Amino acid sequence: SVETDFKAAGRVLTPDLARQYAGHLAEEAGDENDDGLFDAHVKVAALARVDGVSAELDREADDLCRTLLNKYRVAIKGLSDERQNLYNEIKGLSSEPQSIHIQRPRSRTEETRDENGDAVETRRRHLMSDPNGEFPIGALNELETEVLAAEMGRSDFQAWYRNPSRPSSDALAVAYRDTQDHWRRICPDFLFFHGEDGDIKVSIVDPHSHHLADALPKLRGLASFAATQGEGFHRIESITRMPDGTVSVLDLTVAATRKAIEEATDARRLYEEAGDPYK
Repeated sequence: SVETDFKAAGRVLTPDLARQYAGHLAEEAGDENDDGLFDAHVKVAALARVDGVSAELDREADDLCRTLLNKYRVAIKGLSDERQNLYNEIKGLSSEPQSIHIQRPRSRTEETRDENGDAVETRRRHLMSDPNGEFPIGALNELETEVLAAEMGRSDFQAWYRNPSRPSSDALAVAYRDTQDHWRRICPDFLFFHGEDGDIKVSIVDPHSHHLADALPKLRGLASFAATQGEGFHRIESITRMPDGTVSVLDLTVAATRKAIEEATDARRLYEEAGDPYK
């Protein structure tokens, strides 16, 4: 009966943790023979029956991990990209989203020819370019291309970065909860860099269709990000094309806009009521 309950404890605490903690209890009692392990198994089996013990273990583990990562933050940043990725993977095991540093992009694969074999259009000043300083934009849709042109046309434009569409070490990913209340990640389309030498400002600009089912959950995730991390950015904007062909923008650095996003039930109406013309 005790062994059955001990195995059940493994499903609550995880098998490895249950086994190692039982060994620790037996060693601490100075009795690692069969009787000592039996008593330890009884204690672990009883522990697993305590309401909320699994959640409390997760909380304590998160706190310990956060403390150690903060303590060695500077040392970790001095490691190779491969070693830093290991620590990012540890952060990814947390039950709640964690902040990680984006690594410098080193390589990118892009299509340079279309389906007919013709060369695709390119633009300059991307953070990663070919030897001629060009970056292909064949993967951009019409709205994304329009937004890129508008941002490059600003007088203080310096550079741009096409954020990878899937989470990676060189991608800016923002956590949000989907309609099933599960954590997901959104990777905004663009990072733009404006300003003068020595005073460069970074903006997140994300063209996104308002009619998609995930439009509101993603907007809420970006709004939450803007509320906590917005001071590090010049602009955080979500952009959509309205049915009449105009382009509307939501400025997520504005508290009133974030409040409207939180209360919204329809993304199109949200852009109509809280958005501004994108220029």
